[in-house]
Amino acid sequence: MMASLTDAAWAEICAATERTPDAEVRAFLSTVLFEEYPAFAYDRARVAKALRRAERMLKHLDAFAELYRQARLSRLSRDQLQAMVTGRADAFMPDDVKSECDLWCLIPILTLNDLRLPSRGVRRT
Repeated sequence: MMASLTDAAWAEICAATERTPDAEVRAFLSTVLFEEYPAFAYDRARVAKALRRAERMLKHLDAFAELYRQARLSRLSRDQLQAMVTGRADAFMPDDVKSECDLWCLIPILTLNDLRLPSRGVRRT
């Protein structure tokens, strides 16, 4: 059996849209949400798991960046690397083209903070 909007959810939707309840619209919306686009149905456990996974990935990225800095960019301090990653300083190293190239490849990876935003946004709503 297909899932459908709960009475409470339907009442909130009707109140938010300032419309009178309509069984046909409710059935259509249930079909869209639960059959055609089930990914839009909020699943607290799935969202929490995605948030934990994204935060774990970001933690590993930070550790990777530090190890990489120590091994390949040791002449840069943590603050200098962070300034380059956040765009407060240019990743321009004219005397070391290899390191500059490494930085240009590394910076997009290290700016993946957007990984956690979707899960946090969904949880807030």
